[in-house]
Amino acid sequence: MDSDQTIVTVAQQGPEAAALRSEIIATLTAPAPSIPAKLHYDERGSELFEEICEQPEYYLTRSEIAILEAHGESIGRAVGPGAAVVEPGSGASIKTELLMRSLPECAAYVPSDISEVMLEEAAQRVSDRFPELPVIAVHADFVAGIDLPSVAQLGRRRLVYFPGSTIGNFDPDMQQAVLRGFAKLAGDDGACLIGYDRVKDISRLEAAYNDAAGVTAEFNLNMVDRLATEFDFGVSRDDFEFVAEWDEDRSAVVSHVVALRDVTIGYEGGEVRVPRGSRIRTEESHKYTPARFASLAESVGLRVDHTWCDANEDFAVALLSSA
Repeated sequence: MDSDQTIVTVAQQGPEAAALRSEIIATLTAPAPSIPAKLHYDERGSELFEEICEQPEYYLTRSEIAILEAHGESIGRAVGPGAAVVEPGSGASIKTELLMRSLPECAAYVPSDISEVMLEEAAQRVSDRFPELPVIAVHADFVAGIDLPSVAQLGRRRLVYFPGSTIGNFDPDMQQAVLRGFAKLAGDDGACLIGYDRVKDISRLEAAYNDAAGVTAEFNLNMVDRLATEFDFGVSRDDFEFVAEWDEDRSAVVSHVVALRDVTIGYEGGEVRVPRGSRIRTEESHKYTPARFASLAESVGLRVDHTWCDANEDFAVALLSSA
């Protein structure tokens, strides 16, 4: 394809504000209250996440980049030529550029993200770096589903790329649902390339989510700001502090905002009382052994064909296909 034929389009499939507000009310009023993790990713939240990835305690991004740099050729051979890459929750697409250099004859790139501004910027940057690559960006909440554009049918197979250990940010049932959705996106002859964080020393795991600069705390308190400014909830970040702790039973670092005093969160049609010391969950970050990740894949009809790790075995990238 000539460079002047490259496509950069944003299809509007993003979540409606009213539906998202209803979801927030449902999770806040649940027996174990939480804020939907997708609220992390407005423009400010997306910028903060990129800052988190640069913190010295946050080894995940550096480890995954090291895998792509050290094993890119092997990953490219395993995926094969002519793949059309679909990336749900694409964010800044930094690691995607490394992957693209390794894939022989990449046919197309379809990023999708809930943050429209970051999606447009990342899609344009990838298009600029790979001027002959067809790029179509889809603004969507991938959990609700992505309507693939026709360009995703190009090439010999589809590769669903999901880096960053984002799969671990869902509870176990949703991990299965997300992987089922990815298997459907990939199709019978496609594959999924999934990043996951490995179980390791608890002090290192907790430190990654409690960085000394407080960027992760700001990332989570930004969700409280959004409740007030975008969704008209009567709440202030000054009423909360951020806590992230290892939960052995869940094999996850669980993040919360904790009430510093008795708090009443008001909204049109009701209110939520949050006693001092009570926690509102903002995210789970599950960690895996290779056996546990393989079991998760098998539970939805996928198999692990290849796994690549960094030198310290902190992180893994796995290629999955239909079992």
